Amino acid sequence: MGGLAALGAVHALAPAALTRPVLAVAEARGVDLAVSFGVAYATAAAIGALVGGTFAVVTRYLRKWGPLLLWAVVFFVSLAMLLLALSSSYGRGAGPALSGPILAASAVFAIVVSFSLPIRRRR
Repeated sequence: MGGLAALGAVHALAPAALTRPVLAVAEARGVDLAVSFGVAYATAAAIGALVGGTFAVVTRYLRKWGPLLLWAVVFFVSLAMLLLALSSSYGRGAGPALSGPILAASAVFAIVVSFSLPIRRRR
């Protein structure tokens, strides 16, 4: 759910900046824009599940929700800042229109991922 929430946050905060590349892919592939967004959200959900699962394995010894939430927000926002800096240094980068929404989306992802603690306790 974290990947869906993160892409939804970017889509809500910068709809025009996100729609342009998705529309370009939809036109290149000859599919409807809704199908292209569906694939984007499904991909975000799959990648979010992988990253969230890995994060849950790494933080399996954190037993309280507050410290897990704090660590998740610090970790994922810092990781997003690092990836944004690297992408602008070594590639085209996300651009100023998407940088803020991506950082907000990483915080949303961290909040959703921190809710894995109750799921881990039931096992």
